[in-house]
Amino acid sequence: SGGQNGALKVCSWEKRELDSTFEWKQPSPIHCVTSVSLGPEELILSGGGDGIVRVWHKGTPQPVQKLEGHELTVTGVTACVSAPHKVLSGSLDCSVRYWDADTGSQVSSCTIDSNRISCLKWINREGSMVVQAGEDSTIRLWDVRAMKKPAGMIVHSHNSRITACDSSADGNMLLTSASGIDGVGCELRLWDRRVGRKLAGALKGHVQSVTCCAFLPLTLSAMSKTQLVVSASEDGTIRTWDLQSSQCLDVATLDTKHSITSLSVCTKPPASLPASSEARLVTSSISGGLGLWSVWRGGNLRLLDEASHEKLLGCKAETERSGEATETSAQEAERPGGRSETAGQEMQRPGPCQAPGRASQAPATRDARNDDQGGGDLAR
Repeated sequence: SGGQNGALKVCSWEKRELDSTFEWKQPSPIHCVTSVSLGPEELILSGGGDGIVRVWHKGTPQPVQKLEGHELTVTGVTACVSAPHKVLSGSLDCSVRYWDADTGSQVSSCTIDSNRISCLKWINREGSMVVQAGEDSTIRLWDVRAMKKPAGMIVHSHNSRITACDSSADGNMLLTSASGIDGVGCELRLWDRRVGRKLAGALKGHVQSVTCCAFLPLTLSAMSKTQLVVSASEDGTIRTWDLQSSQCLDVATLDTKHSITSLSVCTKPPASLPASSEARLVTSSISGGLGLWSVWRGGNLRLLDEASHEKLLGCKAETERSGEATETSAQEAERPGGRSETAGQEMQRPGPCQAPGRASQAPATRDARNDDQGGGDLAR
């Protein structure tokens, strides 16, 4: 995880302590962090307020590469799973830049006016395609082999700023989330990137900006006979969704109700975890807290453990991004129906799709009237 004080650290949930071989400090706030497997090691990428993307290896006190070229804050960074040296970054300077992380050189770039980037993600099973979105509510697809212009666009995808994006396991579907207030604009949308059209109605239920979203593993989705996704919001809630019915399956929050700033699905859960029945999530909050969650069949959420960034990581700054939680390890908690003995704070359950502090609301369903807004058209 990374914080506003520039600290970049890795912790063990099982040992409740820092990995002393993996603890760095950069001179500017960290706004995005991700990781990708590089053989037996992990390649760590961080983007900062100084416009620099830093490449880190475990056991090295300084970054092994500095990717310099952005003029403003780096707000998104992603790497190709099959070729980790391929890195794409985005910034508030409206540019996307393609890098060779091995040499530290910039391969190509493209700048588009008003394209202030808020998120980008390498598309699964694609060696060259990246999805990117930003403040102009446009989803752009980039082919890093030809960066002079986007390979495709979905315009007017939302009526507000896009905050996060993800791709399905097969790379055919895209998930985006948007900012909003008092329930207006606080939504998720699903897209078929091959034709640039919505696949379902907007997923609505959050009452403040949706800050992050992700597809859940197909093994978990298969148990529920449909694709499941998860989202988190400034309203302090995490929600799971059924894409087939567009319904919210479960909602969870903490007593603190602090805004959640980031969410990652653990790609390498503990070996003791049955891969087909449960998934693990890591969240970060504006208070500096980190949370470890489980998602069960049917989309049921459970908080396994929580710790403050100050207590667990040794810094008091706001945690901005939790990154790719690829090596998170946690002790086994109780199965659903009991109470987690490791949870640092009791989780509130308002009930499915009920906003904290509000009366119960109906599950999010397709709304043809609202679907006409932010329709999304494919442009090439």
